[in-house]
Amino acid sequence: MKLKITKDGNGVYSLWEITGWFDKNCVFCSRRVSEVLDQMRSRIGSGIETSLAEVTSIEEGA
Repeated sequence: MKLKITKDGNGVYSLWEITGWFDKNCVFCSRRVSEVLDQMRSRIGSGIETSLAEVTSIEEGA
């Protein structure tokens, strides 16, 4: 499973599940990055500790 977090121009963070070469599904959106990280943790397992400092794939859109 590959997950990606993006941030749009309105400050909304989105958690995406990458399903194919160009395919992705938005699985959760929030203005609070902590909620998005919680959703990511729940999808990849509770034994994995993740903080915002460890997330390197946040992209900002226009």
